[in-house]
Amino acid sequence: MSFSRAPLKRFNEHVGCAPPPGSYEIKPGDPKGAASFDKSDRFRPLKAAAGAAMPPPSPSRNVLASPVRRTMSVDGLVEGSSVKKERNGMTMERKQQKLLEKEIRSLVQQRGEQDRQLLALEEELKKVEAKLLATVREKTGLAASVTTLERQRTELKKVNEFLKNKVSADTTKKRINSLTMELMEARNTLDVKNKELSVLQINTEGHLKALETDLQAARATVTALKDRNKDLEDLHQVTKIHNEELENENAKLHAMIRELREEIRVLQGYLDTANDQIQDLRLKLQEKTQENTVAGSQLEKVKHLKPQLEQHMTELETTQDVLRLKKEEAQKCQQELQASKDALRNVEKRLEDQELELKSAQKSVSDMEEQMKLANQEVHDSQATVRQQEAELARLREVLRRTEKELDERVAHLEQRCLFSEEERSKTQEEGLRRVQELKTELNVLTEVKRDEKKKHIQLQQENAALTEELTKEKALVDSLSVLVEQEREESEERFRQLKEETEEVLGELALLEEQEQRRQEMAEKSQETLQRLQEENSELERRLSDTRALMESKSNDVAALEEEHLAAKRELQEAQTNSLSKMGEIVTELESAKEALKGAEERQRELEEEVERVTQQMKEEMDKVIKQKEEEIQRVKEGLEEHEERQLAEAKAREENARLLLEVQTHLAQKDEKMKTMEMNHAGLISQLQQELQMQTKEKEDALGELEEQRSQSVAQLQNEKEKVQKLLKEVSLEKEEMMEQLQQEREQRVKIQTARQEERGAWEVERKDHQQTNNRSTREKLSKFRDRTLEETI
Repeated sequence: MSFSRAPLKRFNEHVGCAPPPGSYEIKPGDPKGAASFDKSDRFRPLKAAAGAAMPPPSPSRNVLASPVRRTMSVDGLVEGSSVKKERNGMTMERKQQKLLEKEIRSLVQQRGEQDRQLLALEEELKKVEAKLLATVREKTGLAASVTTLERQRTELKKVNEFLKNKVSADTTKKRINSLTMELMEARNTLDVKNKELSVLQINTEGHLKALETDLQAARATVTALKDRNKDLEDLHQVTKIHNEELENENAKLHAMIRELREEIRVLQGYLDTANDQIQDLRLKLQEKTQENTVAGSQLEKVKHLKPQLEQHMTELETTQDVLRLKKEEAQKCQQELQASKDALRNVEKRLEDQELELKSAQKSVSDMEEQMKLANQEVHDSQATVRQQEAELARLREVLRRTEKELDERVAHLEQRCLFSEEERSKTQEEGLRRVQELKTELNVLTEVKRDEKKKHIQLQQENAALTEELTKEKALVDSLSVLVEQEREESEERFRQLKEETEEVLGELALLEEQEQRRQEMAEKSQETLQRLQEENSELERRLSDTRALMESKSNDVAALEEEHLAAKRELQEAQTNSLSKMGEIVTELESAKEALKGAEERQRELEEEVERVTQQMKEEMDKVIKQKEEEIQRVKEGLEEHEERQLAEAKAREENARLLLEVQTHLAQKDEKMKTMEMNHAGLISQLQQELQMQTKEKEDALGELEEQRSQSVAQLQNEKEKVQKLLKEVSLEKEEMMEQLQQEREQRVKIQTARQEERGAWEVERKDHQQTNNRSTREKLSKFRDRTLEETI
């Protein structure tokens, strides 16, 4: 901005009441003396022709006399009654004239000196104007640099707001995404756990039903075995009784055999005696045949003895046949006794085996009951864990709901703050523009005042000196302002560098934050608290800034008032200058008062400058404090981030523990499945063993009942009933196996379906999360850019 040059007035222009320079020309016809000059009309006395009675004119009215040298004649205190007095008056007038001529010469010399001073002052003014032009150019350059710096500041503000919005958006998006992912995971875990609980309940119910059916079957088998044992005991008792009877019969048969043997022995004796008698009789017959004398009588005796012999022979044959039959019966009885003994041994062995089987079955039943108790305990434990997990999930839902509400409230608060900050920024911009316009008007006024001062500088020497002093002061102020501008530029460059470093740090932190997306859940509350605290501190700083601005405005108002007073003083001086030719004494006094006022104004200006420096120092100290507080808050945020990372590590550990618990539950389920499989294998083995035992028992019973015809029908009916029961049990077990296999197949299909549904839900959630993340990133970037601009404006 360039100022128009003021029109220069030379010293040959006729201004004022005094004659122009060069009018005092020496005439050669005048008498030569000390120093004679052509007198002006005002220095010429009145003629005597005008009237002797008329008093001489007062030099205070007609002549601009010196204020120091006033005489009695000048004041008009001498009366003109006598000639002597007139002569004295004439001499006095001459002396006064001489004195006045001397004063005029001195004044001319002073005027020449003042002309020289004015020329020097004009040269100095030209130099000052050149310096002013240089300062104006510097000011324009500084204004251009200020505009460039403001542009850079706006760009930095935009970058800062963009980064802040990005950070806040990324943090909020990441938090929302993490919370949504956690919600999804929690819901998925809830669904999985509910499904697992339902599957476990179904499995446990199926296992319980199977175990109950197994228990019922085992109890039925135990009751059947008990009945069988009772039947076997009854059979054993019957066999014992039958054995006792057989033993009695055997004893009787042995007695009979003994008797028959004795009878056989007797009969053999008889036979031997009969044979001997027969032989004797044959010998006798031969003798008698030889003897023909006793033939008739002996023939008759022989005839009588032949039937007796035949009878005895038949009796012997019959006895031999009876002995043979008895021997066969005895052999059969011995065989039957041996078979019954073998059957008793087998039955005793079977009873022992059945007792062992009963004990093993009781042990298996007790084991099954213990397993049932353990399974019930595990079911209760799993139900308790499920309840705890449901409570945790409910707590997580409440926490998520609260966090969502807090996020909504904070977003609304941030929006309000952004609107408020935008309004304040617009207000500050309007105030800045208004201030710039005021400064421009003031500059215009100052230029006009300077022009007026240049116009009136010829007439006012002392004011010129004051103006030179003011110019020097203004030069010092300009230098101080240039120094301040350079300092501000350096500070702005340092702040720009700091902001660049902060942006680099923020970018690094953003990279770290992007790497630590899943580690920012609990930090959100602390960071928001810190943000609220920062916002409160910012509001306090803004309040302080407003106070300082109010102080600055008040002081600027004081400066404006002082400037107005200065302008009023200048106007008064100008008014005094108009009356300066008539009232030099008053001008001197007014100049002294103006000097004192200027000194006071200068002192006030110095005080104001000191106050401005103090305020700027306070502002710098407050800015340093704010920067330190922000650095401390950044350190706190970093510490909070570290704590958040530690908490996230703890959460990861908790998740690992939950995964481990899930793996343990799955291993428990696998172990239970293996136990069920082993139980099924054991049941199958027991069933096969029972079938084999039943087959063996049926065979043994068939053998025993083959020997015992009377008890065969009963045992066969019981065996048929037991076979039917066992077949029913086998059918039920096979049906249960088929049902269990179908349930397992259904569970596998459900698991496959659940896995596919989870994968689909995960894909959909990932798509939604990406969309939501993009939108949040945009919004947070915009908010960050706005917040960065606001903070840069506040800091600047």
